[in-house]
Amino acid sequence: MGLAIALGVAAVMPLVSCGEDGSPESTYPPDATAPDAEESGPLAGLVDLSVSPATADLEAGEKNGSQAFTARGKFKDGSERDVTALVTWRSSADTLITMDGATAKATGQHGGEASVSASGGAITGIAKVRVKYTKVVYGAGAAPGSIGRFSGTEEAGLAPQLAYPLDGAMIPPNFAALEVQWRYGVGTDLYDVVFASPLLDLHVVTTCTSVSTDGCGLVLDAASWTAVTRTLAGADPATVRVRAASAAGGSFGVSGPASIQLAKSDIRGGLYYFNTYPAAGEKAGIYRYDFEKDAVGSFYTAGNCAGCHALSTDGTKMLAPICDHANCERPMQLAVVDVATKAVVTPAMPVGDSDTVAWSPDNKLFVTTPTCGTFDPGGRCATDSGGVLRLVDATTGASLGDAPIAKGALYPTFSNDGKQIAFARAGAYRGPLSMHRSSIRAVDFDASKSPPTWGAERALVTASGADYENNYYPAFSPDDAWVAFARSFCKAGDNPDGDINESVCDTYDDPTARVMVVPAKGGPAVDLARANGTGRLKNSWPKWSPFKGSYKGGDIYWLTISSARDYGLRVKHTQSAQGNPQGNVQLWLVAFDPARAAAGLDPSFAPVWLPFQSVASSNHIGQWTTKIVGPIK
Repeated sequence: MGLAIALGVAAVMPLVSCGEDGSPESTYPPDATAPDAEESGPLAGLVDLSVSPATADLEAGEKNGSQAFTARGKFKDGSERDVTALVTWRSSADTLITMDGATAKATGQHGGEASVSASGGAITGIAKVRVKYTKVVYGAGAAPGSIGRFSGTEEAGLAPQLAYPLDGAMIPPNFAALEVQWRYGVGTDLYDVVFASPLLDLHVVTTCTSVSTDGCGLVLDAASWTAVTRTLAGADPATVRVRAASAAGGSFGVSGPASIQLAKSDIRGGLYYFNTYPAAGEKAGIYRYDFEKDAVGSFYTAGNCAGCHALSTDGTKMLAPICDHANCERPMQLAVVDVATKAVVTPAMPVGDSDTVAWSPDNKLFVTTPTCGTFDPGGRCATDSGGVLRLVDATTGASLGDAPIAKGALYPTFSNDGKQIAFARAGAYRGPLSMHRSSIRAVDFDASKSPPTWGAERALVTASGADYENNYYPAFSPDDAWVAFARSFCKAGDNPDGDINESVCDTYDDPTARVMVVPAKGGPAVDLARANGTGRLKNSWPKWSPFKGSYKGGDIYWLTISSARDYGLRVKHTQSAQGNPQGNVQLWLVAFDPARAAAGLDPSFAPVWLPFQSVASSNHIGQWTTKIVGPIK
């Protein structure tokens, strides 16, 4: 799994602040009150250390550079002298540079920035070292030295078209190697895949490994991908380009760039998801993936399993609406699943009948949205419920009553502190997963009372009424500051028969759906423009990872969305006469910047295809957990 070419070196800035003479400041200023580094010996009376040079650039990869440093000490009596051989030298990043006495040596494993310190007792001087990883790797079918074929004349007509990664993508550093995909230029037979940043200049020269009738793909070897991830984690973005050499020789073309960046911290936990159209050898049902172990497997694929499952945050329990009859019609039985044993307990209806469900953070309660209001003697639905929000004791399966809200509720979700429930609501319920002109609402909830109490319902997002605006699938961010949701629009003509009330406009599979966020305390909604892309892509089912990540000193959160966008050249979609995408929906990972969201700016990065998926499957409804419970088979 789980990534004109600018190859120059940017200006180097010192890591430490400097005095008026430009020398780095040490731990203690050179004044009479500074403590001595040593009470006796050659460093007795040391009050300041400066390291020269203050900054240095090294190269790693093809050849590993080195830099000798000197240390100059200032003493209490006002004297100065060279103390290079008397101080202790250290590197802040041993995988990047090591110290041989006062000489820093690049390890050749990756690029990055580090500091070199010289210490004498309590006094320390620091210099900054930047290492640029530069290497040419020859891949499948490429002869050593063949990079020379890219030194001729650049021709626009030979330029390949980069298909993946997407421009502006944020990638977790523990992803296995991403696949670069491109359409080749006519008359080309050799390709140079380039990753370039101030810290990186990696070229992988290769022939074409076909991924389509007119395209190629390259998965970086493990050593090269490790160098990329370690170099870019938390650092400035890199550009990815592909150069294509003419088969006739003497010229080449260059693709447009895609910018990628890597988060500072790994992505953790696990993800459960619903596979509705399995690949060969698979069964429809719920699957799961462990990010920390890089393992995927089926979890619940027996019988007629409905996909709107809900997983407890700690991963120990699942709610899965299932059916015990052949056509999987209503009523749905709500199975409470012990994840470790996969044992299923199905409460008696009407509590169990449901389409959408949510756990409380402590797993003691859950809310459900029963479809059926009454049942016939055979146990089938006689009337619709109208859309109520029902609270259930997870231990006994007993109903604790319905929330005192108007009918029409669907897609409930608890806040992470358990004090709020958000949901979508429109008119009276029209059938499974079918809502029109719905809004996002919230209600306060207090589980500390017996019985639990409810606050007043309030609006978070109110549907405008224009073009059948629909707002649904709410989900609280890990800090409970934001609610992500899907928004779609529908007009006459969006369906072949022109009926805007058909299933294409009912929240289930809306082609115009886009992912938005709104402040949980209320305020204007913000479009995740970069994540959503352009056109009709069925972007929906936003679900948050429970963990906070970081990038360049700021916070990021992760969420998955379901999308019918192309995965490079491997998963392609066609369009209906109405412009709606036709093809598999799959899971994509999106990084979210809360600081940008608070400023009213697009908080998203371009999405990354989750590489544990089969390209032949159709996957939805990612459910995150802090830990996968039990072995993945």
